[in-house]
Amino acid sequence: MTIMNHINSETNSSIVLHGIEFNCNKLQVMLDESLKWMMAHGHKPDLCSYFQKGRWSKPTKFESGIKRITKDKFLAIEGFSLHDLSHNVQKAVSEARFSVITDPINQSLYIGCHTDIDYAWYSNSELYIHNMIISCIPQYAYGFLRERRKGPYFYTCGIIVGLSSGLGRSNNADEVSRITRWGNYGANAISWAKTNRNAYEIGDLRDLYPWNYLTEPALNRMIEGTTLLQWIQENPTRGELKPVGNEGYIWRLTDEQIAATRPAMIEADILFDPRPIEYLDHVTWAREARERLGYRGEE
Repeated sequence: MTIMNHINSETNSSIVLHGIEFNCNKLQVMLDESLKWMMAHGHKPDLCSYFQKGRWSKPTKFESGIKRITKDKFLAIEGFSLHDLSHNVQKAVSEARFSVITDPINQSLYIGCHTDIDYAWYSNSELYIHNMIISCIPQYAYGFLRERRKGPYFYTCGIIVGLSSGLGRSNNADEVSRITRWGNYGANAISWAKTNRNAYEIGDLRDLYPWNYLTEPALNRMIEGTTLLQWIQENPTRGELKPVGNEGYIWRLTDEQIAATRPAMIEADILFDPRPIEYLDHVTWAREARERLGYRGEE
């Protein structure tokens, strides 16, 4: 089953970028490119809201919201959301919502799209993706589909939403553990675990997703006697690689290719710890992560 088969109106199509150095110009580019994408797909934004000090503003008319976002060149603005209500006014539920949220502390950026169009937006938006990567220059990125009730944005941060979090007692225990471990020791390890590096800086991938953006640390990891880049290129069943700029490659995979590729990736120790929870306790994981990433000690 490919990604096209299991998208519905309750699914968010998302991308998260890691290892970005932020400035106001990048937010301006994200706003411009997001508007271009929406207009190109027949969505004219009616409302706009912005993210500031950890909270969303109330949606306002599009023109007023844009003025507030761009005031003082994005000063103190951490994200924005563009809404198209034109086809669902009575229910006041957006037919299309495009959101961008930044996390400057952990050098990450989340882009989410909820729409009634039956595809993952990043699979049909090559120009948008290209401009986004050229502008932001991430070290690692991935695109995924996740039910809205399970909090796609919070998933990227390593926060549990829509799942029972009783580790050891829940059917979701393995997933809960993997999510929280990535939040604490994967993408946020420098600030949370006080390590010298985050996992993606040594080429660890969070998992395999329909859309992956890889740069040198991951592409040079060894798998079955060769680099990951060469390994993927050797066999078309391992997905499609496409270079973007001078920094990296977009790696696209179907569900079938993800299932077939994952065992070799696990064996090569490239995936960020896929072990079930019963094999790992928190203390052991913290020690292993700090040894792998370099513990810098308390400041």
